[in-house]
Amino acid sequence: MKITSIGNMQWHDSIIYDWATSDLNIYLNKTYYNQLNKDAKNQIIFSGFSIGAVEYLNNDMSTLISNENSIIRSSNIALPTVSEYIRTNRNKNNCGTMRLFNNNYRSCGSTGWMDNNNDWWAITPVYDSPSDIYSISSNDAIDRRNAIYNCSVFPVLYLSSDTQITGGTGTKSDPYTIE
Repeated sequence: MKITSIGNMQWHDSIIYDWATSDLNIYLNKTYYNQLNKDAKNQIIFSGFSIGAVEYLNNDMSTLISNENSIIRSSNIALPTVSEYIRTNRNKNNCGTMRLFNNNYRSCGSTGWMDNNNDWWAITPVYDSPSDIYSISSNDAIDRRNAIYNCSVFPVLYLSSDTQITGGTGTKSDPYTIE
């Protein structure tokens, strides 16, 4: 996940439920990707990303992950899933499911490395609402927002195994750097 936002954008300019045809997906995999230099492009692996919808305030992490994994779309760049955000938290007893996380968001968000004080998009759509996508609010709660809302964008991608880590320890305060 890129440590800094590439800006605030809509997930899509109208009601949509499909990441594959969303404006944000098209921007990330066409405009943004094409602006990268050749070396950066060569480090990115075209890979599958989980885009399945999940029920709001799900209380079973394995079901949440299974639902996210029920639809996979391949691309170069995507967004984090809701479960990835929850799983970066160190306090599994109080923050290990979406329901627990939102019940304790003030303490949960600050213990995960994805905490960044922005309203930002996840890739995960809301199961029962075709116009809502999950986002993480600046106070760390997991929200549902209409796709036309503007949120920060933090791209995610898979790096080639040939990519060399040149520094950092992989923590929020000392992220990895690559050649």
